[in-house]
Amino acid sequence: MGGTLDLVHRDAADIIKGGGFQTEITFKELTGEVLVSGTVTHPNFSVGEDGQAVNSKNVHATVNETDLVEGGITTRDGNNDIALRGKILSFTDSRGILDTWIVREFWPTRTFGHVVLILGSYNG
Repeated sequence: MGGTLDLVHRDAADIIKGGGFQTEITFKELTGEVLVSGTVTHPNFSVGEDGQAVNSKNVHATVNETDLVEGGITTRDGNNDIALRGKILSFTDSRGILDTWIVREFWPTRTFGHVVLILGSYNG
């Protein structure tokens, strides 16, 4: 039987993979495509340098690192740091339109094993 942190880790993974808010995300790798479930958000505002709200195109995806590794995606570099910058992925938005994105930044959550991906437009 696992401890409290094991339960939290499992519950957090369940939320992003199957809590009703999940999106099927396809990572494009040299060896083929890897399909994982995660959550996607499209906030249309950000905060400018002056602290004021501005319109922007922000897209974030949250995935479980274990799912990526199990799908054959290398997630870490030689220093054992998360290294996902430049990965190409796609998913269908709420309008039913398939968009393709590139990972610009990422924020790993070591407690839960998730990675928040900050995405940019990809025209490859």
